[in-house]
Amino acid sequence: MFGYISCDGSFVAFNSVWEEILGFTRLELQNSEWSSFIHPEEREEVLTEIEEVKTGKRDIITFENRFQCKDTSYRWLRWCAIKDAEKQLCYVVATDITPQRQLEARLKESETRFQQLAAKHVHEADLLHTLMENTPDHIYFKDTESRFIRINRSLADRFGLKNPVEAVHKPTLTSSPVNMLNKHIRTNKMSLNLGNQLRGNRKERPGPMNRIRGYQRLKSQFEIEKDA
Repeated sequence: MFGYISCDGSFVAFNSVWEEILGFTRLELQNSEWSSFIHPEEREEVLTEIEEVKTGKRDIITFENRFQCKDTSYRWLRWCAIKDAEKQLCYVVATDITPQRQLEARLKESETRFQQLAAKHVHEADLLHTLMENTPDHIYFKDTESRFIRINRSLADRFGLKNPVEAVHKPTLTSSPVNMLNKHIRTNKMSLNLGNQLRGNRKERPGPMNRIRGYQRLKSQFEIEKDA
């Protein structure tokens, strides 16, 4: 897209590509100010840079902005503007970079979505790790071949493993001899404690044998006191 812009901002001359890309007719472009097609958010900045070329402060400028089409949509254009001192005009070259800008926007959107998913995954992984390390329940995961992928701390302790990682890729878990012995000792201790508690709570019934044993204890005590 090539063309000349006058000092008052109107199109002086341009090639047919402007009509093809923007959708306006040649007459519509010539009867409009060049700046009126610039997106409002960028208009002031672009006009400031063009003014520096017109006044001779800068010989050449490059910039990017959105330029309105006839259907009211906008296309991104990359500009290069040079002042023609003899004609007192600005010579401009514009390249349509809309596809590139759209691709950059999609990539940025994908990156944002990926970051959100990654943050969510990290949060869920932290929750799972906390659960696996602290719950007293036995939790495990297996692959399609029924091999352990991961077990939690409680299940590892149940089978005497120092680290849950030791169970990875194993189809089954077995307790070590030491662990089985410790379990047997704990079971026996619990049985003894329960038996002691039951005996301690049981009251002695007054039967004939108990009365005989009581009489013998009293008799022995009386004989001892008599001899004394």
